[in-house]
Amino acid sequence: MDALATQAQPFNPNKADSKFSKKKKKNSEVSEPISSTSLIDVTTLLGDNIRTISLELSRSIAFEMLIQKNSEMVIQKKAQTLYVSLGEIEGLTYVERDIILIKTPYHSTQLLVFLSLPPSIRLAWVRKFISTHCGCGGG
Repeated sequence: MDALATQAQPFNPNKADSKFSKKKKKNSEVSEPISSTSLIDVTTLLGDNIRTISLELSRSIAFEMLIQKNSEMVIQKKAQTLYVSLGEIEGLTYVERDIILIKTPYHSTQLLVFLSLPPSIRLAWVRKFISTHCGCGGG
């Protein structure tokens, strides 16, 4: 309601009494004692809500764990093929191979990138990976 509209209305004592009695009625409703039944109902509802949220949270955590486990299995399978793939690279030294075998498990995305590359550019990729991730150089 607008303040100007309130000022423009003439004072009506009956209306004021009506507002007062409504406020009094609301206050008396609030001040009524809470019954044990209503308290039990509210507590039961709260308990049900907590159980529902707990179940949803548990499902969400279980789903995330399943995704994590599946991702780890994919990486593990790819890591098993890494040794064979490294053995097929001409010009790769044993030191470079060992560095890649040690470092790529900590860089799983890079492992997937390496395995997706054509064999012709894998040696260059390995040497670039070693120079940027190890600071130790190859050879």
